[in-house]
Amino acid sequence: MGSVLSRAKLILGAVVLINRALDTLSKRFKASPGLPVSNPSLPFWTIPKSTISSEGRALPEDADIVIIGSGITGTSFAYHALKRDSSLRVVILEARDVCSGATGRNGGHINPPLFDGWKDLKERHGESDAKMLIRFRLAHVQDLKAVATEEHILKESQIRVTEHLEVHINREYFEEAREELEGWKADMPDEAEAFAAFEESQVVEDGLRSFVFHPGGLGYDYLTQLPSGEHELMFGGGWASAFDSAFADIGVSDDSSFSLSVASHLAGALPLYFGTGSWGKEKQPDTSDDDGGIKWGEGRTKAQWGGILGISADGLPWVGRLPRKISGRAEPPTTCTSRERSGSSGKTETETSTSDSLDDVVVRDRLRTASPGEWIAAGYTGEGMVHAWMSGKALACMVQDAEDEMKDWFPEMLRVTEDRWKKANLEEFISRRL
Repeated sequence: MGSVLSRAKLILGAVVLINRALDTLSKRFKASPGLPVSNPSLPFWTIPKSTISSEGRALPEDADIVIIGSGITGTSFAYHALKRDSSLRVVILEARDVCSGATGRNGGHINPPLFDGWKDLKERHGESDAKMLIRFRLAHVQDLKAVATEEHILKESQIRVTEHLEVHINREYFEEAREELEGWKADMPDEAEAFAAFEESQVVEDGLRSFVFHPGGLGYDYLTQLPSGEHELMFGGGWASAFDSAFADIGVSDDSSFSLSVASHLAGALPLYFGTGSWGKEKQPDTSDDDGGIKWGEGRTKAQWGGILGISADGLPWVGRLPRKISGRAEPPTTCTSRERSGSSGKTETETSTSDSLDDVVVRDRLRTASPGEWIAAGYTGEGMVHAWMSGKALACMVQDAEDEMKDWFPEMLRVTEDRWKKANLEEFISRRL
């Protein structure tokens, strides 16, 4: 009897602790995050500074489109919107330096999740939609390579194809992953052709291999290496290694510091993954005038930084128009009158007047745009490199009333809807991570 009562007290105590944690998180979620802090941790990628990193211009009196954020999503939206209609007046607002947010903290490689969580994805959304999401993720590699080629920036970039390895430390989780892999390969054989058994005799040059390490349980670590310079190892992850304190960071918008437990994990995990007997000595960083006076660390870690992840309650990005019921705001007003007529070019010509006087009429050959509103592409949940660029492209189609162009590649499960909003809540977020 005593053991039963003790067990009941333990369960009751756990429920009390969980409720307290939920109440704390709920309060944070409801509070405004405010403006970004002025002193975020410094990402290695942003040194030396770009010539446009702090470029600011006077705000115009009006614009067709205002983009908040200069990262991958905002850049993709602007690129595709202007490519479709170069006459658009577009303004990008950035609270700090260009690409200073999550884009500046990226892990250095595009590594789309393919088979991990495949069974759950099929059960929740159906096989057809699940396949579209996988293809959407894979499209980022080819689309970004195409843009880099078209815009002649390959010399300034480090685009390369790597051999990727998934490394499992725990045998039980490895068997589960292998089962998921086999299921995914059976469902998507064309996309799975690139998977092959790893031969230890294979030799790959520096910078042409990437890894994801699965220590077992929740979370993973990722690794790639720069192909030039000092061949730095770009190592990230560690959130789940500090699961208890990680929940303490949820809802916190201050990215001026990072978790000590996560930083400790990342500073010490690699020798254990590869074997302490073969790891070797720590290398001292070279000094360079190009680094703008930055003093890098001389220990195992050359640089460490952290930041804010936009984690979605249902684990998927949110892309589309914000309904009034969600935003709590009325749609922006139309500040000019418009008349559309068919143009000889096959496009739509719009006569726009800012007053009743015909002397003020400006005629521009423009494509149609959707009615004014607020739009969003966010909530990538740590997988921005395989969601952000194509989400920005899709959003450009939506805003420019060109949704027919995206029907074959945009997963509808990512679209913002009131029904999806009602189902996404704190309880679902917690349950999916326990």
